[in-house]
Amino acid sequence: LVNEDYDQVMTVTPKLTSSLPLAPLWLAEKAFNRELFGKAFSAQYTITGSWTDPQVEPIQTETKTEERG
Repeated sequence: LVNEDYDQVMTVTPKLTSSLPLAPLWLAEKAFNRELFGKAFSAQYTITGSWTDPQVEPIQTETKTEERG
């Protein structure tokens, strides 16, 4: 706060009720008792820099691929 700068991570997850076509995914979460929606549709960003000039950058997530031999 003293330096008036950011060093934050922000996670954005859309609200399910605002995305009615995604209702079947919500039902699948309940049926399998697993969180699918948040992981599939959320995005993370880093926020750095000063309060007057914040820098917002997406965090790239790597997907693991299986090696087939």
